Amino acid sequence: MVDAAEPAPLPQPPEIKPKTHLVDLLTPKEKNNQNPIDYLVVCGQGPVLDKDTLDKPDSSKKDVEVTPISWMKTIARAAGELKLTGGVKKIVLTGGKTGGEQTKSEAELMKDILVSEYYVPEIDIIVEDTAANTLQNFAFSLNKIDSLTAGQEKSASIGLLGADFHLARIRQLAELFGVKTNQAFSAEQIFNLIADRADDQELKQLIRSRINPNEDLSAGEKIDWQVFQALSSEEKARQQSKSAMMAPTHFEKQLGKEGRGIKERMLDENWFSYGLVDVPKYWIGYLGYLTDNNRLMTILKTINTSSPETLKEVGIDLDQTPETIKQELLLYAKEKRTGPPEFDFARTDWPASARDKLQKIVDNRKSKQSF
Repeated sequence: MVDAAEPAPLPQPPEIKPKTHLVDLLTPKEKNNQNPIDYLVVCGQGPVLDKDTLDKPDSSKKDVEVTPISWMKTIARAAGELKLTGGVKKIVLTGGKTGGEQTKSEAELMKDILVSEYYVPEIDIIVEDTAANTLQNFAFSLNKIDSLTAGQEKSASIGLLGADFHLARIRQLAELFGVKTNQAFSAEQIFNLIADRADDQELKQLIRSRINPNEDLSAGEKIDWQVFQALSSEEKARQQSKSAMMAPTHFEKQLGKEGRGIKERMLDENWFSYGLVDVPKYWIGYLGYLTDNNRLMTILKTINTSSPETLKEVGIDLDQTPETIKQELLLYAKEKRTGPPEFDFARTDWPASARDKLQKIVDNRKSKQSF
């Protein structure tokens, strides 16, 4: 009797993993001219995947071996690169169990990479593993930092790190949560810098493929990559990929959730960002999760100065106690929360009112030079 053959392992997506570390490519002047960030907030990217399917784990299965999605691996490694340069003191990893309660969290998986690949001491890693979205990423990370810095006279410096397509919204949220920083890093651009300085063309091409909208899937039928590999050169030349290129694109070669392309992610970011600019009931409730009352009231007073109608819209009275205000706010993080209207952002621009508000944000940034 012949035993059934083991199923072939799934092809893993190519990983952004440099041959040379950034610290080895810095000039002596760059190494000596550093003012380390006290806390680098690293926003995870999900979902956590089932290693056997590269899809979200089946909630009915136990003991599922999970793996970070490739975006998350890149972010964790970028944090490691910054840590090796000496530019970061503590790393705050934030991301919950986006693969399901039976799996490891995004934060735990990123910590595994930092410890095993970059030998970052665990004492320098702060794990926030309950956040289910970027709004909670900010609230819960700030709570961790505030608890560690309570009683200190000097406020801690905070840096931000995330995926390239995610960074604009991370910076937008930093402003809404009262975080003043000019240290915001794109994970992919950190590796782009490494590729430039090391003249690593292979790494540079991989990064370009990952963040290039032309490498997304936009129309037509997706090519079956395994079938495509078996075709002759002439047959391959006749194939049309979903992106209308003459061969499968970077994302068409991926399986499961790894095949979700950059264009779709960018459109989602556009929708989320619109909500932050023009729909207070979409985001303001998450301020209620903040545990530091001074931070909360400072943020609300700033909002009241620049946009008093925002607090009126959600019924917040600054004469109330912080605890009462938190209870009111949390209603808008839960049952009273309102999402942005559904737009086809691939074909429709933001409404004029939202564009005007966005322009005010940009002008305010320029005047304060906060970024």
